[in-house]
Amino acid sequence: MSPARRRDRQAVRALGVLAVLAAPNMRTIIKRGVLTAWTLAAAVSLGGCAAVGLTAVSIAGTVLGAGAGAVVQAGTQYSLTGVVYRTFSASMPDLYEATTQTLKRLKMDIEEAEASDDDLRVVATATNKRTVTIELEEITPVMTRLRVAVSRGWLFKDVTTGSELVTQIAADLDKRAIDHHHYE
Repeated sequence: MSPARRRDRQAVRALGVLAVLAAPNMRTIIKRGVLTAWTLAAAVSLGGCAAVGLTAVSIAGTVLGAGAGAVVQAGTQYSLTGVVYRTFSASMPDLYEATTQTLKRLKMDIEEAEASDDDLRVVATATNKRTVTIELEEITPVMTRLRVAVSRGWLFKDVTTGSELVTQIAADLDKRAIDHHHYE
């Protein structure tokens, strides 16, 4: 057995499932598929424990995505339904301003902005017929949760565009904070 193969086997034994998910070869791709099928079967078999099953599927999806080379930003959560979440230490008005500024800078048309008691919803469209739905939920007066869903039609969800929007909103929010601090 070659030294490289021996190291791979030791890594698999040492790290278990995570090492299997990170190795880039055909056997690993097959193992990923088996692990995904096993996780989905476990989630379905839990019956009344839907929250536990969804958590297991969510963890598997995150691990598989990270193992496949996806860039995962700290503090950002990705759901299996194609929605991207992130909580910011910013007030809802500040995050709303950063959100609308980002959408305008990225040449997206804001179709609607609707507010309720403790949340705000913004719907925008891109030129390629993607619909961006952004929801801001006030957790505290200085902490707001951002939810971004990008869809094309009713079936296709675009997680990568949603992730990039969250990144750009965070950058605009940081820039606003620096500018605000600079002028004080």
